[in-house]
Amino acid sequence: MPFRSKAQRRFMFAAEAEGKLPKGTAKRWASHTKTKRLPERVRRKRAEFVVYLLKQAQRMNSPVLYKTAAAISNGTNLTDAMDNAGVADLSRRIKLAVTLLYGFLDEQAQQTQ
Repeated sequence: MPFRSKAQRRFMFAAEAEGKLPKGTAKRWASHTKTKRLPERVRRKRAEFVVYLLKQAQRMNSPVLYKTAAAISNGTNLTDAMDNAGVADLSRRIKLAVTLLYGFLDEQAQQTQ
């Protein structure tokens, strides 16, 4: 299996050094990695986040989330999407962003288990 990011490569070699992985695992993964130019981190796909936002908007019956999801699906970042949706209050904006992002990451973690 090839490495997808530099962070993943660092983690694998560190875990192997600590004895959390069998010896040779990280080297085997490195041999399967064809390119030496890896991104620092791999980001989640925008579409997955938009689908999550739409599910939350439907569950919460929130027009703000519908507008935010629409803006993000068109390539806008989360901050600008909240501007477009009319979320001006900074504390409300932070609370919304943290709630959405943690919920999204938690859902993704549950899907991988």
